[in-house]
Amino acid sequence: MSFTENQLRAIEAKGNTLVIAAAGAGKTGTLVERCIRLLVRPENPVPVRDILVVTFTEAAAAEVRERIRQRLEKEVERQPANEWFQEQLASLDSAYISTLHSFCFEIIRKHLLELQLDPSVSVMEPDQSRILFLNTLDLLMQEHYAGQHPFSGELKEIIRTHFGGWEQRVRDFVEQIHAFTQTRPDPSGWFDGELSR
Repeated sequence: MSFTENQLRAIEAKGNTLVIAAAGAGKTGTLVERCIRLLVRPENPVPVRDILVVTFTEAAAAEVRERIRQRLEKEVERQPANEWFQEQLASLDSAYISTLHSFCFEIIRKHLLELQLDPSVSVMEPDQSRILFLNTLDLLMQEHYAGQHPFSGELKEIIRTHFGGWEQRVRDFVEQIHAFTQTRPDPSGWFDGELSR
């Protein structure tokens, strides 16, 4: 597999590395190659349990894990007497390769007492989160129709003049903006920057 100059920089960078790129830019391949090079380097190879890979989706985490497994299996086939590769392959399922949410939740679970949290704490499923978002948006729209916010009149006017009185496109837009801002490091800062423009 060939890599771009930026991908090679991420692969060969020393220490912790954050990779940010658009969908389809080759992040998964870059992450896998970086991990493999750390695992197979002749001097001071890094155990798979010491590598942390966090992604945004479960599918991406599963893909990273599977690609590393395939590469390790090839190394075991090439060097069947090499116990290092066998050990890394055996340890792969317990490696820290997960979504950012899962990794953070694992840290929280390990420190429940210090954080004074209920041991039954859990991560909300995306479908449940979307239902709560839509219910909150319903309540907010009702408040605007009742004129309870400083710009309620303006919102009603936009819906009437630009959307023919149909609010669904406004709702869809709000949901898209919400989804986008949740991928930003500082959603409130992003809004402030956009509003100041």
